[in-house]
Amino acid sequence: MGVREDFERLPLVGQIAVFGVIAVLVLVSYYFLSYKNDQQTIRALEAQLASLKTQITKGLAAKKKVTRLEIEIERIQAKIDQLKRILPEEVEIQRVFDEVTNRVKDAGLQMKVFTPRPVVASDQPYRTHPQEITVQGSYHSLGRFFERLASMNRLVNVENYSLRVSKADRRPPLLEIKMRIVTYTYVEPEE
Repeated sequence: MGVREDFERLPLVGQIAVFGVIAVLVLVSYYFLSYKNDQQTIRALEAQLASLKTQITKGLAAKKKVTRLEIEIERIQAKIDQLKRILPEEVEIQRVFDEVTNRVKDAGLQMKVFTPRPVVASDQPYRTHPQEITVQGSYHSLGRFFERLASMNRLVNVENYSLRVSKADRRPPLLEIKMRIVTYTYVEPEE
């Protein structure tokens, strides 16, 4: 007798029970061999997806920051370019002389002496370039000269000036003004 014949001899309830046991065995095998592993894989993929979504969110936020930083860099670079005009990396003594001479004439003064002095280095990110000048003119012309110096495109300071009356019999009296004019150049700091 074969298995088939033994199965056929079982009552209907027994046949159904055998099919039920086989079905339970198939389901249990499927659960442990495939479904459980698939669920673990799905959970791992969902965790990976959540991590990727978090990274995407962070990336988008970083992209916004980068855009804002690029705009800020452009703004700062424009400011640096403006400051470099005020504090250039090189000084051209002839150009400074021409600018100062023009402002002396525009103010109604007369240039008597222009003497460049040695460059002075410092521990700051700039060097000073002093020039000694002597001019003649009225007190009001001196005020106009200072005003015109202040409007220069570069940074210029007036230091150590002295006034003396050279012709008191004249109205307004003629003054002789000796002063040191200092301009600056930018020096890139060492890392």
